[in-house]
Amino acid sequence: AYVQLVPPVEGLAVISETFAPKEYIERQLATEAARMTEPQLLMEVLALPEVKETSFYRWYGDNFEKCLKELRDLLVVSPVRDTNLVRVAIALKSPREATLIVNSVIDRHLARSRDTVADEGRRRLDTLKNTRADVVKELTEIRQRIAAKRAQRDMPALESDRQVQVEVITMLNNTLAELQTREVDMETQLQNVRGFDPRMLPITAEQRIIIEADPVLRYYRQQVEAIEIQIEAMKVAMIGENHRQMLLLRAQRDNYFQKEGARREELTQDLRSRQVESLQQELARVRTMKVQMREQLAERENAQRDLDQAIQELQGWTKDEERLSRELEQIGMALREAETQLVARSREGRLTRASSARDAVMPSRPNLPAFLGGGALLAIIGGVGLAFLRELTDQAIRTPLDVTRHGHLSVLGTVPLLDDEEADVADIEQATRQAPQSVTADAFRQIRAH
Repeated sequence: AYVQLVPPVEGLAVISETFAPKEYIERQLATEAARMTEPQLLMEVLALPEVKETSFYRWYGDNFEKCLKELRDLLVVSPVRDTNLVRVAIALKSPREATLIVNSVIDRHLARSRDTVADEGRRRLDTLKNTRADVVKELTEIRQRIAAKRAQRDMPALESDRQVQVEVITMLNNTLAELQTREVDMETQLQNVRGFDPRMLPITAEQRIIIEADPVLRYYRQQVEAIEIQIEAMKVAMIGENHRQMLLLRAQRDNYFQKEGARREELTQDLRSRQVESLQQELARVRTMKVQMREQLAERENAQRDLDQAIQELQGWTKDEERLSRELEQIGMALREAETQLVARSREGRLTRASSARDAVMPSRPNLPAFLGGGALLAIIGGVGLAFLRELTDQAIRTPLDVTRHGHLSVLGTVPLLDDEEADVADIEQATRQAPQSVTADAFRQIRAH
């Protein structure tokens, strides 16, 4: 069977096409292939009831560890070169069992992939939504209290105690003085910043951490480090400095390094710009608060006896409102980030079933034509080789030529066997008497003459 890795889409696809998609796909395919042979995944497959009913599982009896090891050895999971496919195959005696096991492995792996991607993001989203609902509820109650209290500010009982009113006025005056001091301090800082080159503004440690935590900047840095590792590996492999692949890797590393520097400079400029904007916003907020305090001071001069208590309650609720508002804003940012991450994960490369396993129509082995043809060829080669070996190692003396070659002697004659003699001769020693005209008798006479 085949499992297909669907490449990223939309924004992520553009990034992948820009930054070495082939290496990304190859790593993803290799990772998925390794995950399909994880012992935990194979244990889940072997735990399925239909797999337990197979003869492959029953063969090992209670030895589950040996069955798991054998399944891992037999299961072949490998990426298909120059494609987005992963091939999953197994060779068993039963075609039906082989099909069942391969499809079960793919089903479990696809289910685990979907669960891993979705569960974590959804749980975080649910938690953030519940927290936001609680904060919104509490914030609504506080705002209702503030509105109700402000509606009672003209109550007759508030005129009973002037001393409290004096203390309230004193407090408001002190607050106003603090705001004025803060305003002067902010104006001084803003004046100094305006007369200073923004590019020369100092960057704090917290701001530097924010800059280095940028995902794009980290991606560039990771790419530079990854290419450095490849370059060092090629050096270990004794690849020359001017090799085309080495030059290409260095060019890629320099490109990512330049992008990293440009991105860091961009983030630094943005933080410095936001630093100036933050000062301006803080100054505007201080001035607004100062105006509000002056209005409150003018109102409190003609307010009622318990205005101090009302102000304290309002201040407490206002602080709670501000605190809850900040919490709500932070939760909203975290919620948007979680939603973005969930969408990004859903758009990442995902696995789909390209084709399911089917029962084999013929056995993979033994291949009788190949085995018979190969066996016959090997037999012929072996027979000829054995004959040559026997001939080369044979030291027996069988012919007159062997006597001359090995003994360095002259041959006086040759007496044929009686099997080749046509005359009736019982013993070869009696040939000259029993058959004087025979070939054997003539051979003896030739030896005598020689």
